[in-house]
Amino acid sequence: MTHFHFQEQLKRLVLAFGEKATNEEKARLLWVKFKHIDDQLFTQVVDNLILSQRQTPILDDFNRELKTAHDTNRRKKPDVSISDPVCVDCSGSGWRSVVPPGAVVPTAYACDCKTFEDPNLEDSAFSDQDRTLMLRTISARVQGKVSDAEWSEFKKNIDATIKIHSTKSVNTPQYR
Repeated sequence: MTHFHFQEQLKRLVLAFGEKATNEEKARLLWVKFKHIDDQLFTQVVDNLILSQRQTPILDDFNRELKTAHDTNRRKKPDVSISDPVCVDCSGSGWRSVVPPGAVVPTAYACDCKTFEDPNLEDSAFSDQDRTLMLRTISARVQGKVSDAEWSEFKKNIDATIKIHSTKSVNTPQYR
């Protein structure tokens, strides 16, 4: 998420809940916790908080609405049938090979044309969008573009999401 988008959503929360809805420190901590979330998903979380809360939301409220938004988005997976035309990017394999500038070895990326239906991931704590973001973050870490502090926060967010998800359902596969 962009910092500008985050600030816009904080303004919406202030309009809905008053000036005491947030302060600089709370805003900073929320940014650290949720900066890895997609703009659209965070907007959905804020929409739900504004509609469902009578008073200023706390972290548990954000986490609950985030899980709800994840679950909702996961159910909205596009239906990709076999009769679809072959993708020009991946030739129907579902994987694209890209050679980053200055690199010698190609990197494989999941193509947007496919939604991989792995039965083991059906009850995963992470949506397809989350897994893509995690792979990008891991790739950036390998390239030295993610600081130790950001990496530590990233891992904490993953653990927290798994913890939240595992307390909500039974027989949830754990991914580490």
